[in-house]
Amino acid sequence: MGRKNARKVPGWLVVVAFTQLALTLWFVRSLGGGQAQQNEEVQVHPTVVEVVADKPLEKREKAAEVEALDQGTLDPFILFPKSKGILETKETPKFDEALPDGESVFFSVVIAAYNQGSLLQETVDSVFKQTFQFWELIIVDDGSSDTTWEVANSIVGQNQDRRIKVLRKENGGLSDARNYGMRFARGNWLCMLDSDDLLGKEYLSKAATLASQGADIVVGCMENFDAVSSVWCFPEGYSIVGLSHWNKFHASVLMSNRLVKSIGGYDQSLLWGLEDWNFWLSASRHRPRVMHLPEITFYYRHHRGSSMRKEMFRIALEESKAMVRSNHPDLFEPYQLLMDHEAIGKMRPESFERLEKKMAQFPTLAKPHFWKGLYYKAQQNHEGTILELQTAIKLLEKNGLPEEQVDWQPYFHLALTYEKIGNYAAASQVIDKAFARGYFDEIMACKYRLQKRLEGEGVEMPGGGLVKSLPSYWDKVKINKNPEVDKINEGTLAGKLRQAAELRTRQETVHEALVEAKSILGHAQDLRCAERTARKTRVNFVMNAHFEEDVGQSWLTFEKGFRIAQVPDCRPEGNPGNSLVLENLSLAEKSGGNQLVQLHQSEPAPVLISAWSRPDGVSGGKDSGYSLYTDITYSDGTNEWGFILAFDPSDANWQQRHALLSRPKPIAQLNVYCMLRNHEGRAYFDDIVVAPLAEFGCACTSGEVYMPSQTRSCLPCPERKTCAYGYPLTDQE
Repeated sequence: MGRKNARKVPGWLVVVAFTQLALTLWFVRSLGGGQAQQNEEVQVHPTVVEVVADKPLEKREKAAEVEALDQGTLDPFILFPKSKGILETKETPKFDEALPDGESVFFSVVIAAYNQGSLLQETVDSVFKQTFQFWELIIVDDGSSDTTWEVANSIVGQNQDRRIKVLRKENGGLSDARNYGMRFARGNWLCMLDSDDLLGKEYLSKAATLASQGADIVVGCMENFDAVSSVWCFPEGYSIVGLSHWNKFHASVLMSNRLVKSIGGYDQSLLWGLEDWNFWLSASRHRPRVMHLPEITFYYRHHRGSSMRKEMFRIALEESKAMVRSNHPDLFEPYQLLMDHEAIGKMRPESFERLEKKMAQFPTLAKPHFWKGLYYKAQQNHEGTILELQTAIKLLEKNGLPEEQVDWQPYFHLALTYEKIGNYAAASQVIDKAFARGYFDEIMACKYRLQKRLEGEGVEMPGGGLVKSLPSYWDKVKINKNPEVDKINEGTLAGKLRQAAELRTRQETVHEALVEAKSILGHAQDLRCAERTARKTRVNFVMNAHFEEDVGQSWLTFEKGFRIAQVPDCRPEGNPGNSLVLENLSLAEKSGGNQLVQLHQSEPAPVLISAWSRPDGVSGGKDSGYSLYTDITYSDGTNEWGFILAFDPSDANWQQRHALLSRPKPIAQLNVYCMLRNHEGRAYFDDIVVAPLAEFGCACTSGEVYMPSQTRSCLPCPERKTCAYGYPLTDQE
C-alpha cells in the first residue's frame, strides 16, 4: 500500500478521473567524455538483430509451451505467463450456473492465499456479509504449507448455495495467484482481496451504483488494524503525477473487467512486492475513470512481528521502485530511468538470488533478463551483459507485450556494452534501435561517439549540438501522414515539450469552463423561466441563423462575400439543408458574411455565441482566419475587437465551437462574421447562435443543451458532460 497516515474522511462523493500526464522538463546532462576501452579478450557475436544462441533458454521456452498445452486453454486475456499448473480444484454446484440475467454489475472476488489458514475464514466471512449478493468467490491457494487448502475445502463444503471455486497450485507468488484466479472470473467487475484483509459489508453494494454510472475504478477509504490503527482515504484530487510518485490505491480497489483485460493482468517479475503500484501505472495508459466512496470500505491488516520478506521489502525498497519504473519508460523521464538502472545494477545478493528464481519460474518474462543484464554490466561482466540484454530484447519482441515496453532501455545498454569492448559496428546498429525509441542526450552522445569511430573525425553532432527543442519533424501535417514517426517523436524531449504546451492549453480550457460555470450559476437566480415560456420570447438573436430563408438584409457580404448552397452532408444531429459557403482560390482572397446583432443590455449578462463549420480543403492551421469572428460594442460606446472561435482546417468533419461571452460591461451589439481569410479552400457555416443567458437558459429542460438547428432547439447533454440551464458546464472526466 505504502501510505499509512490517518486522513480525514471527505464529506461528499468525489468523482475524479486520471488527468493527462503532467510533464516536467529534465535538465540536460553534459556529454560524457572518454574513449571506449578496447578488450580483445572478450568474444561476442557481431550480429545484433538475432539473439545469441542460448540452448538452455530455448529448452525452457519449449517446456513452458508444452506445459501451457497440458494445462488447457483458459481465458487468453492474461498477458503474463503461468507458473506450474493447477494441482487441484473444487467448486460449488452453483458456481457453474449461468450468471443472473438483468444485472448490470456482477463482482468476481479473487482471494490469493499463501499460508493464511488461520485468517482465511475471517476474510471469506467479510465477503459473505456483503449486502450486495451478485458476486462469485474464487480462492487461489498459492502452494501453502499450512492449513490454507483444508480451510478452503471446508468453505466450499459448507456453502453449497454460494458461487465459490477454490484451486490449489504450486507457489508462484501473489501476482501469479491473482492471474490464475482472474482466468476463471466471469463477472464484469473484479476485486482483489488478500487472504488476511476484510471488506466492509456495504462496499460492493455502494460500488455497484458507481459502476453503473460509468466508473472503471471504485476506491473507498481504508482502515489499518491489528499492529497499526489509522484511517487512510483517497488523496485530494488525483493525477498521474501523484501515481508516478507512489501508489495511491489500497489493495482491494474495485475495477472493471474491461480495464483488467486491457492491462493484461499482474506482472510476476517484481521481486519484493509493489505489484499493485506496477498494475495501476499500467492502468493509467487506458485513462480509467475513477470514483471515490468517502467512507471506510476496506480493512488492511498489519501483522505484528517481523519476517524476512517484510525486512527485504524495507531495505530493498529503492531498487524495487527502480524496477517498477523501468517497466514504464513511457511514464518516466530518461534521467530518472538512468539513475534507476544504476540502482538495479547494485542490487543486493538476496535480490539477485530471488531474481534468478523468478527467471527459473517464468522463463519467458523479459524484464528479469534486462535487470540481470544491468547487474552484470555493473560487475563488468560484458559477455553476460550482452547475453542477458539480447535475451530480454528477443523476449520483449516475442511475447506480444505492450509496444511501449519494447523500448530504448535494453538497446541503449547493449550499445554501451558493445562500445566498451570495442565492437563499434555492432554498437552502432544497436544505438540506432535505441534512437528510434528514445531521443535524449545520452543516446545522442553515444550515437555521435560511434559515428566518429566509424566515419572519422569529420563527423559533427547532429544538428550541431544536443537536442533541439522544436525540431522540424514536429510539423503537424507531416506527423499525421506517418503515425509511426509520430509515436517516436512523442517520446522525444521535443515531443514532451509539445505535450506540455498542449497540457497548458487544456488547463486554460478547464479554467475558462469554470469561469463560464461561475457566470451562469451566478445569474441563474435571476432567470424567470415560467414568465419567459409563457411569453414565448425569442431565444436566438441571429436572423436566418440556419440559412433556410431568403438572405435579404439579414446577412451582409464581407470582402468577396458568400453563397448559400445545400451541403453534401449535414452536421451531427442536424437535417439536410442550406449552409453559408465561403471559398477562396488563393491566400490573398478574403470571404465572409456578417450580421449586426442587437442586444441592448442594460446590465452585464452572459451571452452564448456558437456556430458549426466544416472545412473542405482549407489550407493552413487553426487561427482567426478561419473562424466565427465577433466584434463587440459596449453600451458606453467602447469596442472590443476580435472575439474568436477558431475552427481546425485539418479536421474534415463538422465542428461545433461555442463560448460564453461574459463581460463586466453591458453589451449593445455584436458584429458576427463567418470568416475565411489567409486560407485557400472552401468552408461551410451553419446554425449561428447569439443568445443571452436570460433566453437560452430557459429554452431547454434539465439534462439538455441549447444547440439549435432548423428543426429543434435542444439536444441531450453530451456524454460525460454536466449541463445546466442549456449549457455544457464541465467535463465529468
